[in-house]
Amino acid sequence: MGGRHSKASRGRRISLEVRRSVDADEARQLRAMGLIHGEFVTFARALLWLVEPNQHSLCAFSLACRSFRYHAAKHVSSLRVNIAPSACAGDEIRNACASFPHLRKLRIVGTTGAVVQRLFRARHEVVDGALYAIALGAPDLTSFEMWQCGRVTDAGIAALLEPTTCSPLTNLDLAGCRLLTDSAVLVIAERATELRSLSLFACDLVTSAGVAAVARSCPFLTRINLSSCTRIDDESLRAIGENCPLMRTVDFHGCSREWRAARCISDAGVRALARGCRELRNVDLSECINIGDAAIEALVSSCGRLETLLLGCCLISNKALVAMGRLPELRVVDVAFPNHVRGAHGVTVLVSHCQKLRSLNLRGCMIPEHSLSMIAEWCGESLRHLMLTPRGALEGGSSGAVCAQEEEGFSDESIAALRDACPQIEVDIGPSSRAQGCVGLVAALIT
Repeated sequence: MGGRHSKASRGRRISLEVRRSVDADEARQLRAMGLIHGEFVTFARALLWLVEPNQHSLCAFSLACRSFRYHAAKHVSSLRVNIAPSACAGDEIRNACASFPHLRKLRIVGTTGAVVQRLFRARHEVVDGALYAIALGAPDLTSFEMWQCGRVTDAGIAALLEPTTCSPLTNLDLAGCRLLTDSAVLVIAERATELRSLSLFACDLVTSAGVAAVARSCPFLTRINLSSCTRIDDESLRAIGENCPLMRTVDFHGCSREWRAARCISDAGVRALARGCRELRNVDLSECINIGDAAIEALVSSCGRLETLLLGCCLISNKALVAMGRLPELRVVDVAFPNHVRGAHGVTVLVSHCQKLRSLNLRGCMIPEHSLSMIAEWCGESLRHLMLTPRGALEGGSSGAVCAQEEEGFSDESIAALRDACPQIEVDIGPSSRAQGCVGLVAALIT
């Protein structure tokens, strides 16, 4: 490789495919390119992206040699590992981490889908021992993300956060690690008190007890993702509100899909959250079907700098839209398939007062066609994405909450007129069925 290649590799984004062997033709090609020097790296079968922050140039290699690794490793601070669906040995991961002495960020993306596993006839790819290997091989990590690694258990998280080997993490993302329970979350609360960001997306064995412990121990949290954690309730929101005053982003998408369940997220929990987290900017309560106007009123009153409100399938009415009109910084709004949004009044107030809107989802809202002209007038310059329901697509229901009249929805002519008036707006007439828009709400409304 020599000095020329080592200089070229510095501060660049490098795509590195690691293999155990190379055939003769590939070897000749690599020698012709000047990329073969010394022995080949023999890590686990994987694809690694080595990213140096603030650099955008790309230098692609099919294989790495010892010389390249030696010169490039000291410039690498971020590493992403896409692991094939075969077992990944802890020693190999530790060697990979140890090769980069200044590693601060590590992302592992698993492929645990049933179809992929059957295709490769392999087991899950990341097990608890690999996390202990990471703790040993990369003691200076501040950011660790592990997605869809479905075999990792509470013991693996305890090994990763072993006090004798782990530096203080500020970002921890365990999305899709479905075997994790409150035991793992309690370890996080005890050993990762410097966290700024935590994702437990789809960790559906985690309950409010674990979330409350994290909130009490991690006062610097600014972002928490509990989407699809169906065992949490208002206790979690109260704990976050009482202990995390710096919180800016919360995601509770799909946490309460059962109508009037004994334990769920309700207006009371959102009020407690809003009282304590006045710096909130982004809130996702989609598919929390027990949320109504009172929750939105509380958020608007306490969190005046909200930028994103996602309320798809919540039980809101025009009253909530009028309240949102008091949020001048609002940029993204999703009120798809609400229970009682009818007429033009709520949308008129929203678009006339929130003129920084860039994305607006009105699917399933029973509003008149002339609302489109108001949207074009008030938000024509800022709006970039608008989602609507076409005429005749709204489905009926015995509760009367959904109107099936042909005059509801928007005609092709009115949508075409909007596109002509505001060509920069992307109008999406995608899935319009209520059942497609909100899982579980139809059954709740007809009981």
